[in-house]
Amino acid sequence: MTATFAPAIGPTIGGYLTDYYGWPWVFYVNLAPGLVMLTALSFTLPKSAPQLGLLRQGDWFGIALMALGLAAFQTVLDDGNVYNWFDSPFIVKLSLVAALALGGFVAQCYPGARSGDRHDPDLRNRVGRDSAERGGRRLGPLPT
Repeated sequence: MTATFAPAIGPTIGGYLTDYYGWPWVFYVNLAPGLVMLTALSFTLPKSAPQLGLLRQGDWFGIALMALGLAAFQTVLDDGNVYNWFDSPFIVKLSLVAALALGGFVAQCYPGARSGDRHDPDLRNRVGRDSAERGGRRLGPLPT
């Protein structure tokens, strides 16, 4: 129900808050529920020591490629009209950076794409074997 209710009512409440109280209230309205959830989680989550060693297992190269690609792509979309789109060498270069970085990110996500792969091979071999997942990926782009 929240998947259909929130996108329908959110802009209405956001518009009301912006018109009558100002745009910062769109963010302030989330503080009370956030504090309630933080309090509830602090009492219900099991206490355990942080495992900072797990940070070494992160795909930092992939995160950097994704961040670079998305930042370049967002800049192209934001400033493309200002710089007359592909007539500008700046937009052309940023588009190439975005394409290469995002392409590299997607390529390195597949099994065997990199040597010294630190990802969980069991997880990688399971991706795509579930028929519901495959069906969802096929039907996901279709309009509802």
